[in-house]
Amino acid sequence: MNEQNPAPLRDVAANPHAFTTYLKSHQSSLLDSEDSLAVLAREARVHCRNTRVDGDRWYHPRMRSAQVEKSMRRVLKHLEAAAAEMEKATAARHAFEEDVRTLPGKRRQKALEKARKKGAVPAQAVNGTTVPQSPRYTSPASVFDLGKESA
Repeated sequence: MNEQNPAPLRDVAANPHAFTTYLKSHQSSLLDSEDSLAVLAREARVHCRNTRVDGDRWYHPRMRSAQVEKSMRRVLKHLEAAAAEMEKATAARHAFEEDVRTLPGKRRQKALEKARKKGAVPAQAVNGTTVPQSPRYTSPASVFDLGKESA
């Protein structure tokens, strides 16, 4: 930990651009490690398969080296998966930031729709022109009600 900043990654987590840059640098180092480990796996395979002991049959070195080869394949597979997950995390962080940015507008729209459904806000209220109506008089609901007055 740093004396001036007790949580140095807190600032990185708060800023989506810094988050992306940080993960990109780690992903780059992972991919560099992956390349060197792939070469190491190939060289280990060649060495292990060429190591023979007296009395070996042709398949014995191959069987002995299988565990080393399998371990190295697993390491390489997990490195590739980690690099891919870093890309997904970066995309998810940007999607989160976009959601947070648009959330107040979505909530406002949802509240207006809810109020419209309940009938509390007439359609003219959105435009800013409301027509005050008498609470006792209602307009005719259909053509058959034209001759009737309700009070």
